[in-house]
Order: sequence, then C-alpha cells, then structure tokens
Amino acid sequence: MTNLNNTKYKNLTFYLAFSLIIFLLIIFILEVVYYLPSPTGDSLWFLKASFNICRDDAFVVTNYDLFAHNSEKINYTHGWFGPYVQGKLNFDCSLRGLFLFSFFIKLFTSFFLFLYFKLNKANRIYSFIIILTTFLIQLKLQFRLETFAILLYSILFYYFEKKNYLISGFIISLMLFSQPTLFVIISLIAFLIFFNQIKRNLLFVIFGFSLGFFILLYIYPYTFVDYLIGLWSHKGAMVNQQTLLNGGLNTAYIYNLFRYWIIAPFYPFSGIVFLLLIFRLIKKKPIVSLSLPILFFFGPNSPSVNYVLLSLIPFISLACLNLDKGESKSELNDNKLHIVILLVTILGFTQYFTRNILTVVNYPNQIFKTKIFLLNNLDSIERFPGFAFMLDKKFKFISIGEKREDNFKYKYKTFSVNGSRNICPNEQLNKFEKHHLKIFSYKIFSSNAGYGIWICKI
Repeated sequence: MTNLNNTKYKNLTFYLAFSLIIFLLIIFILEVVYYLPSPTGDSLWFLKASFNICRDDAFVVTNYDLFAHNSEKINYTHGWFGPYVQGKLNFDCSLRGLFLFSFFIKLFTSFFLFLYFKLNKANRIYSFIIILTTFLIQLKLQFRLETFAILLYSILFYYFEKKNYLISGFIISLMLFSQPTLFVIISLIAFLIFFNQIKRNLLFVIFGFSLGFFILLYIYPYTFVDYLIGLWSHKGAMVNQQTLLNGGLNTAYIYNLFRYWIIAPFYPFSGIVFLLLIFRLIKKKPIVSLSLPILFFFGPNSPSVNYVLLSLIPFISLACLNLDKGESKSELNDNKLHIVILLVTILGFTQYFTRNILTVVNYPNQIFKTKIFLLNNLDSIERFPGFAFMLDKKFKFISIGEKREDNFKYKYKTFSVNGSRNICPNEQLNKFEKHHLKIFSYKIFSSNAGYGIWICKI
C-alpha cells in the first residue's frame, strides 16, 4: 500500500485531523442548537416510527406521504432497530434529543473507524479521508436507516479485526433488523473476501448472530414472518417503470441516473466514486465480482435508490484497506483514488455548510413562527408540513394515526419549505415570503434548510 506517512505528508495529516474536529464542532451547533437541516423525504417516515416508539412504545406509522388529520395507523414492518434505539434514547421525545442522537451516531462512527485504523495500522491520510467521507455520507442520509447501519458495520470491522467473532456475529444480526438490504450485500461481500477467516470461526459467528437474532425478535412486537412480508411490500422502488430492467433505457432513466448519481446534492459524483471503489476492490479480490448482479439491481437499475450504494462507499473503502495489509509495493492508483474521494468530499461539505450556515444567518427563528402558526390553527389545517409531528406532542396524530369524525372546515394546507418549491405562489400568505438563499445577490439554493412553510388557502 502506498506509504504517505512520512515527514513530507505530516502537514496534510494534521490538516485532515484538524478539519474533522472543526467539522464536528460546527455540525454539533447546526444539529443540536438549530436542528438543521429539517428532516425531509424518506427520513420522515422512519422518524414517525422513532417518535411513536418514544412517546407510546408503539411500532406503528402512517402512510408514507400522509401528514394530515384522519391518518390511518399501520404496523411498522421495516428495518426497525435504528429507529428503536433512537426512540428509546430520545428521553424527552424532542427535536433536540433527536438531533443529539444523530450527532452521536456520527461521532461514534468516527470513533470506531479511528480505532479500526489504529488497529489495522492503516495509512493515516487514507484513514482521515475515509472518516471525513463517512461523516459526509451520514449527513446526507440523515435519518435514513443507512446512517445507523454505517455505525454498525464500522463497529463490525473493528471487532472482526480484533478477532472477536462472537461480537461480530451479534452485530451482523443487528444489521438484519436495521437495514436488511445492506445486511444481504455486506454479508455477501464479506463472505467472499473473508471466507477462510469466517469458515475457521463459523461457530462463534453463528452463536453471536443467533443470540442477537432472538433478543431482537423478543423486543419486536411482530413475528419474523411479518417482518419479511413487510420488507417484501416495499419492493415497489425496484420494480417500477423508472428502473432499467422494467422501463428500459429511456430519457427518464438517463435523467434519474444523472440526477441521483452525478449531481446529487451534498455528495455530487457519488456514482463515479462508487464505481472507482468497486472496481478497485474487484482488482484486489476478483471473486467480489460475483456480487455485481445484486449491486446492479440496487444501484444503476434504480437510480433513485442511490442511498443503498451510497452507504456502501465507506464499507468498500474499508474492505480495500483491509486487503492492502501486508502489501509493501507502492501503488499510484491508491493515491489518485483517495485524492478524487477527498475532492468530492470537500465539494459535498461545501454545499452542506453553505446551505445550513446561511439558513442560520437568515432564518434562525422559522421553527418558532411555524410552531405557533400550526398550534393556533390546529383544527383549520388539512395538511401539515412533514416535520410537524416532531414539534409538539399535540401533532402526534400525524405519525401515530387518528380516525375521527371530521366536523371541521379546513382553511389551509401547509408544506415544508425545505425540499419543495412554492406550492401556491399566488397566495397572499406567501407572496412576500422569501425562502431562498443568496450570496452577493445571487441565488444559490431555491429554499433554505430550516422550518419555514408554504401556506395555501383551501
């Protein structure tokens, strides 16, 4: 493996370590003090489960995009261990508790990666680049299941390196109930790479896995069959007309590929980074090519499901470094690859910090204004912004479900500014309200990352 740990590169190692510390401090302020960025998209569905577990110990959610009165309660049968831990450790069921947990997930991930690299005697510069990249990916994925899964496989690498196969098996069982797709892919690639090591210690791995499996099944209020059926019911993202296998190579597919893999916000060119890494891994361990069909199915086949392969970028980086152990030859390709990863990571952090810091400067009080408006008009609003159920316990009907005779005449529909354009641009309530972000009078983001809302009259 290329050795950059000499005097010539000590300054770069220092700058990377210093950057990580500074980023941790800034992100702590953004997340724990300002609750930024406000949760959007898929994260909100998983957060419904987390807050319901926290408030009522209920493994239930409402429909994916339903944020209204009279929402129907449905059983939560998806990856649940991450939302469960998040709910149980969010002691006051608050936004601050949520973001504090989110921050510590990333902090502990960095900590276990650091321990692993120290144990592995990995190249210091490569190590800090991977830690920074992992941090950025977790920021982008935010409250998705994959953020917690990245922490789990960071811990897994550490204990596997320590040859503690009992704990390794236990952590693998946690992966099964945290993000089942990643569980399948990671188990397959790990089996292909570490076959001999796993074979020699298979009984310890199986015992640890079984222990975790039955403990988690005891906690889970539904059966394992219910869990599998629930996972199967989410197959729609992989079999629709926007996928390559079903819809074919058309304009919409190419647009989605470009949108989710090239210009993806907060981690652009992520598709290129992933391809470089997987080809690097296959070069080091050709048998890993057997995993390409499943990587294709959850990757290029369905570009919008980019979160799966995105969350595998740190895993493949760790696998490559593990295979480098014992190599003394210098490989220029490793240098070039990590420089590319570092540049893309810097670009992603630039986008993230720019949007969220500008939001703090320009829109620091949106969350309070929004909460007051929603509470004052609780029975006059038909649709609430996605994050509403986290602002106050009075809004929990949005996440836990509520069927009642609706005798109210609704006046408004409200939508989160973060993640959507102005839904009703001609409404007087929105006409003079600006939510975009500018630098030197030039608009760089169409909306801020805060808790502003669009208000539409019915």
